[in-house]
Amino acid sequence: MVNLGYPDEVGILEAPRPELAIPAAFPLQHFAELAFRSLAVSAAEARTLAQSFAANPAWLFGIPADEMANVEQISLRSGPASLIEEFADDGKLERVTVFRSTNERVYCVLANSRQVALSIAESLR
Repeated sequence: MVNLGYPDEVGILEAPRPELAIPAAFPLQHFAELAFRSLAVSAAEARTLAQSFAANPAWLFGIPADEMANVEQISLRSGPASLIEEFADDGKLERVTVFRSTNERVYCVLANSRQVALSIAESLR
């Protein structure tokens, strides 16, 4: 794992992609759908999220229900990624995190602005 810190609270984390080891017959998609439903996600959205998760298992983001955050799937030149914007109680943007994974690595970029986070994430190959 490589963890780099830069001025202005910019950080980059690079690590081997985590492996999910489950028995071949384990119904991962159904399990994920139930997990999303237990978080009060609608049935249709839980099904869609579960399909995405089963196709490409990823880390689940631990964002408390009372925290203001925006989570979206984005497309970088190097492939799909997840972007999380976290906000202060007054609605001001506090932190932006971009997660991207390849077949072998996981990258996480943290910054105080969307523009900086995306710029750095785009530069990682």
